[in-house]
Amino acid sequence: MRRLGRSALAVPDIWQASHPVIFEAEGRASALTGRLQLLAQADAGEKVAVIAVSHTERRAVGSLEFSNPHWEALTPETQQAFYKVAGLEFIDRFYLAGGSGLALHLGHRFSVDLDFFSPHEQAVGPDQRAALREAFADPTLSITIDKDATFLATYRGVGLNFFRLSIYPLARSTLLAAGVPVASLDEIGAMKLAAIIDRGTRKDLVDLYYILQHLPIERLFEVAAVKYARVRTFAVSATRALAYFADAEALPMPRMIDRTSWPTMKRFLERQAMEAGRKRLEDLWD
Repeated sequence: MRRLGRSALAVPDIWQASHPVIFEAEGRASALTGRLQLLAQADAGEKVAVIAVSHTERRAVGSLEFSNPHWEALTPETQQAFYKVAGLEFIDRFYLAGGSGLALHLGHRFSVDLDFFSPHEQAVGPDQRAALREAFADPTLSITIDKDATFLATYRGVGLNFFRLSIYPLARSTLLAAGVPVASLDEIGAMKLAAIIDRGTRKDLVDLYYILQHLPIERLFEVAAVKYARVRTFAVSATRALAYFADAEALPMPRMIDRTSWPTMKRFLERQAMEAGRKRLEDLWD
């Protein structure tokens, strides 16, 4: 990621793509904290979300700087929504996970929706939901659920989802991407295992394939044993779900950046499920 000096930004130098581009201000300390400012518009009339990370009082405790996030994997509309979310005072109490969180890590596919989670007891309360409605006040804003612990909306085609998950703690430290906490790769992997237990979509199985190119299957189950400690059947259910493709076959492939074929992914996941079964990973819950 290109770093800019502390002086004024040279706006013409940043117009190097047809979609929003996100930059960090120079310096590790400033990259750990920050507010967003919309500093420029592209000559085609399309907004460029330039994130100027400045020293502020806001910092996500325990977070380290995200090294080279794959902003190009977020759609232009998603980057614009990210810019708005990052300006929220309370965003340090949430973490981004899901497909967009993973896409920032790996850049393997394009992602649209932003899924935020918080373990805090008061998260997604009345004040925070009011702040979300105000920040995203726009004719395109469509709110699906607006109640205690859950806020689901669509803004310019981007899903904005905020959840309170107080019964499932954050198991690993987060990383900061332009001031916004993002779940670690192994935490997202554990959450993807939980997702395939519930629904087994092709998108989630694709994501697990790419996560497992970087991490051993044991690591995901180790994190899951902390995050989902109360779910005693987690390991057995997740192992079975890794090799169950009937539901996923009826769904399309997500919009990919990498071009690995679906049959290749299935064969790999089947081997991973067999390996997980041999290693008796359910013993991690003892």
